[in-house]
Amino acid sequence: MPGQPHRSPKKGVSVVGTGDDLSSLGIAWGYNWYVGGDAWFSKSFEYVPMVTGPNVDSDWITLVARSHPGSYWLVWNEPDNATQSDLTPAAAAQHYRALRPLIKAADPTAKLIVGGVMDLNVSWLQGFVDSYRTQYGVNPVVEGWHVHFYRQSWQYNPVTWQDQVRGISRWVDYIGGGEIWLTEFGSLWDDATAMSIMVDQVAWLDAQPWIARYAWFADHADVPACLGCKGSLLNSDGSLTSLGQAYRLLP
Repeated sequence: MPGQPHRSPKKGVSVVGTGDDLSSLGIAWGYNWYVGGDAWFSKSFEYVPMVTGPNVDSDWITLVARSHPGSYWLVWNEPDNATQSDLTPAAAAQHYRALRPLIKAADPTAKLIVGGVMDLNVSWLQGFVDSYRTQYGVNPVVEGWHVHFYRQSWQYNPVTWQDQVRGISRWVDYIGGGEIWLTEFGSLWDDATAMSIMVDQVAWLDAQPWIARYAWFADHADVPACLGCKGSLLNSDGSLTSLGQAYRLLP
């Protein structure tokens, strides 16, 4: 395969396949939509477990946290989406009030990256902070925030895209700081638009000191939960798509 993959500590992927070797993509980290276990932590990249909602196995979370100290944890996947985590800000505040001490008791060095909202939804994030403060008298303690951002062809402008992502930085500064992770981005409707976003923005994301990590969606985007979705980095046989070939060498 021509060219060595570019390996950045920020560069990741949303992983929906389980058996593929992703080392050819040059990624440093990845996640799926589960807490996972030892098999995931043994991958060629840093695995980041996710807790999607309040119906959790507390014993399993405790075991994973104790077994893999110092891990990052993603909290929620599109809580502002009725087909995903589906949490009101008030319900999310209650869930987080229980989840953080559960994980931190098992691993005091764990770091929680919270949110996973659709379309840079600062309104939901602010609602979560406000609800937490209303219920418990303090702001929630987090190590960072994560967000998703997709554009269709008619929505995409490279300069506007960057300005919109910068809005998250302004909100995080306002709320008191923390890491910023872009945990899903691309275009679900059009591979050509996905390629434009990738080529225009991956190097830019990598260069921004306030972006801690980013993850392309996905190794395999067209799956039962996202039928017909575009943006796959891998073909069904595990070979690289044109997007995968581009991502391999970026930023």
